[in-house]
Amino acid sequence: MEAVVGLDIGTTSVKAVVVDGQGAIIASASSKPLSFRAPKPGWAVQSTSEVKEAVVECLSRLTKNMPKNAQVLAVCAAVQSGSLVVVDESGIAAADMTTWMDTRTSSIVESWVADGTAAAVRENSGWSVQPGLGLPQVVWLKVNEPGLHERSRFGSADDFVMSLLVGSWITNPSNAAGMQLLDGTTGRWSEDLCALAGVAPERLSELRDCGAMAGELTSDMAAATGLVESLPVVVGGHDQTCTALGLGVDRPGEALLAAGTAWVVTTVIDEADTASVPDEMNVSFHVVEGLRTSSRYLGGLGASMEWWLVEAGFVGDTDRYALLDETLRRTTLSLDSPYFLGPGGEDATAGGSHPGAGTFSPTGASSDRGKFALAIMEFAAFEVRTALRSMPRDHRPTALTLVGGASQAAGWSQLIASACAIRIEVVRPGSWPAVGAAVLAAQQSGLMAEGSNGGSRAIRSHARPIPD
Repeated sequence: MEAVVGLDIGTTSVKAVVVDGQGAIIASASSKPLSFRAPKPGWAVQSTSEVKEAVVECLSRLTKNMPKNAQVLAVCAAVQSGSLVVVDESGIAAADMTTWMDTRTSSIVESWVADGTAAAVRENSGWSVQPGLGLPQVVWLKVNEPGLHERSRFGSADDFVMSLLVGSWITNPSNAAGMQLLDGTTGRWSEDLCALAGVAPERLSELRDCGAMAGELTSDMAAATGLVESLPVVVGGHDQTCTALGLGVDRPGEALLAAGTAWVVTTVIDEADTASVPDEMNVSFHVVEGLRTSSRYLGGLGASMEWWLVEAGFVGDTDRYALLDETLRRTTLSLDSPYFLGPGGEDATAGGSHPGAGTFSPTGASSDRGKFALAIMEFAAFEVRTALRSMPRDHRPTALTLVGGASQAAGWSQLIASACAIRIEVVRPGSWPAVGAAVLAAQQSGLMAEGSNGGSRAIRSHARPIPD
C-alpha cells in the first residue's frame, strides 16, 4: 500500500499522519506537549533539543502505528512560523529559539512605527511589523548581542526541522514570509530588509518552492524513527496555509479561521489582487502555486483560553470544552461583567509570564468563572470581526471554515458567527496542517495528481485526523 507522511510542527506539539492513495488517513501519532519558558518578562522561548526530540518521538510512534504493508513514498512538514533559530558557524542551533509570542522587541517595533520604517517593511515584505517576527528579533540581537549577531546564521522553526530531516537548512516562501526578510513580490530574500537586519542573504536558508524536493531523509533520522533511509523529503509550508490546503480552502474568496494556540484569519486571493489588501492584513504565499493569502494574526487567543481554563479549574478527566459549554449555558451577563484585555498592549508583561495570560477589567472584578471565560470568548470574536471588516467589502468572505480549539466549544463558534454576521463551517479538531503537508508529499510523489482541490477534499471526506 503506497502512502505519504505529513508532519505538523506546531507551537504546542508535533503530530503526524499517514495518508494512502485513496485519501484516507491510515495512521497517526503525536508527541508529548512542548513546553515554553519565559526567562525574562516578555520573553517566550522553546528548546530546540525538545523540538528535535518531539519530532523523533512522533515519527517513531507513527512507524509503529502504520500498517505493515504501508510503503511510504515521501514525507513533508507543515511548520509554525515566526520563531527564530540562531545557528553558529558549525551549523549547530542555539539551545533556545524565540517564538512568535516573544515581545522583547516591542520597543524596536514602536520606534519603527514612529519613524516610518514599519510602513516601508510592510510595503516590501507584505507583512506588518510584529514583535515576534524574525526581522525585529534579528535586529534585537544586533543591538543587544552584536558578537552573536555577527557570527551567526538565522533560520526559523521550518528551516530547523528541515535540517533535522535532510541535513540542510532549507525553507520556502510560505514559511519564510514570517521571517519578514522576504520580498513579498518575488519570493526571494530582500536586499533592503536584509540590510535593515544587518545580515547578508547568504546567512539565511536556501529558498525552494512549496512541494519541491528538499532531499532525502538522513541516516541518523531514519535510524532514530524507523523510517526508510533516503526517503524523499518534500518542501512543506506554513502551518496555516497547509491547513487551508488540507481543508480544500484553496480557491480565491475562501477563508479559514485557524483557532489554535494562535488565531489567524486567512483568505485566499489571486496573485494579481495583492494590491487591494489593506495594511492591517499580511500578504503571503499560499502553498498552491499562483495563489496568495491575506491573513491577520489575532494573537495568542487560544493560549489565553488555555491559560484561563487552567486558572479556573477546567481540568481533570472531563472534556474541558464540554464543561465550558455547560458552564456558559448557566452564565448570565450583567452590567458589571468583566472585560478581557489580551496580553501585550500598553503593558507587554500584563498577566505575568504565562503565554496568553492577560488581565480582566475592572481589575479584581468579582464574578464567576463562566463570566470570565465568556469575556475571553467575546474578545476573540470581536477580534475576528475587526479583521474581516478591515478587508475591502468585495473581498470579504461570506463564510469561514473554523478549525482548532474554538471548534470544540459550540458556544464559541456561535458567538463568532453572531459577532461577525457570517456563516461558520466548523471542522472537527485534527491535525489538518499535517494533512496539507501530506497533500504536497502526495503530489510530488505522484500518489495524487497535481491540482489540490480534488485531493484535499477527498482526504477531508475520508480523514479521521488525530485530536488536538
